[in-house]
Amino acid sequence: MARFNPVYTIAYWLMQPAFRTYFRRREVVGYDPTYKNTPVIYAANHTNAFLDPIVIALTIQEQTSFLTRSDVFLTKLSDIICRSLGMLPIYRQIDGAGAVQNNQRTFDQCQELLADNGSCIIFIEGSQMPKLKLRPAKKGAARIIFGAEEAHNFNLHSKIVPVGINYDSFHNSGYNLLLEYGKPVEISEYYDVYKTNPKKALRLATQVAHQNLKKTMYHIENDFFYITTDALRRILNPEIHQITNTPIDSLLNQRKAHQKFINAFENWIKKNPVQAEEIKVKVSEFEKLLQSEKLSRWMFEKPNYKLSEILSDLVILLISSPLTTYGAFFNLVAYTVPQKRFHKKLIGTQFTGSVKMAAGMMIMYVYWIILTLFSTIWLDGIWIWAFFLSLPFTGWAALKMRYRYHKLVGKIKYNKRTKSGKRAVKQIAELRAEFVKLLSTVMLPTKEQVLD
Repeated sequence: MARFNPVYTIAYWLMQPAFRTYFRRREVVGYDPTYKNTPVIYAANHTNAFLDPIVIALTIQEQTSFLTRSDVFLTKLSDIICRSLGMLPIYRQIDGAGAVQNNQRTFDQCQELLADNGSCIIFIEGSQMPKLKLRPAKKGAARIIFGAEEAHNFNLHSKIVPVGINYDSFHNSGYNLLLEYGKPVEISEYYDVYKTNPKKALRLATQVAHQNLKKTMYHIENDFFYITTDALRRILNPEIHQITNTPIDSLLNQRKAHQKFINAFENWIKKNPVQAEEIKVKVSEFEKLLQSEKLSRWMFEKPNYKLSEILSDLVILLISSPLTTYGAFFNLVAYTVPQKRFHKKLIGTQFTGSVKMAAGMMIMYVYWIILTLFSTIWLDGIWIWAFFLSLPFTGWAALKMRYRYHKLVGKIKYNKRTKSGKRAVKQIAELRAEFVKLLSTVMLPTKEQVLD
């Protein structure tokens, strides 16, 4: 199988602006450039359909392939396009009698890639679920990689590299993404085991890959208290960083601090089931009050926002207004249409993120080309190119200032609501204060025991 094709390369570079603007903040940690041109399977959690392989493919320094549900390969045209983008079909029982047998061809293609010092992306849970939870791993990745090693006399020295994909939101743009590459599983360590007991080697390698992947992602084990746990870690973000002595300087540190809280809170739930039920009710009430008052969690992290802080934000917005107005005017359609048109209720939650990004990319480039063609009416020569090249940069700047503007409006709104003395706002503040006290109870006794 050819490891290079121009369609993949073009798509890679075309997707980069969409990738950089879809997320407010992106952080990629743990990726080792030596993975390039070595046989690697990237084993990831699967929470966001087509968006998951896209974010991995856009951060590694080589062309890769990934397994995709077979129903997207139904027509000849879709088959050609999908394969040119590195997709390989994976068949399931629901695809019809005997369909699963077709997977062997895909596995053989993956093994050819590995033998050629290539890579592929496999979601080891076997299916997609939009939750901060790692489910049991399937042995498919281990079977593929050991099959490639056996076919080449165990000389490939391949790796399974865990990749934790951590979204702040599974379905909406403007949120954060942490992509964390974990400790690789060196397949050479299991050569001797495989030669005497292949099943044991598959099991061991899969278990270690699963354990290493779990260390790179948010993981909430308790399904009954899932919503409560997830809400509390977001509500108490600054306090969690403070009590765990973790700097608020990176998404990686945030994940580590929050996971400490999650582990401790789930232990506390086991020991205090009655109190846990009461907290669950109160967290639900807190969220409902926020929604009814159209306020956000972060607003209550401070008693109020100082006038100097508000004025500082306002000055920055005013100074940047000529640039951001220009960027917003010429990029508004490309940004807003995918967000409004492709709402999750219309297309199904599992594809919302990937469709928004892809649609945004296509609309963005078409819109820029149309604007540039119109610009030839009043511009000529180098100024036409200057106009075209200005569009992505000013659009990015406008998007950043848009986030700052919404923060500023939120601060002003919060200050007004707290001064008004409205009962609902007081209730929200009181509930949050209660959660802060709970945090001390949950974390301090077990501070040294909670796993990193």
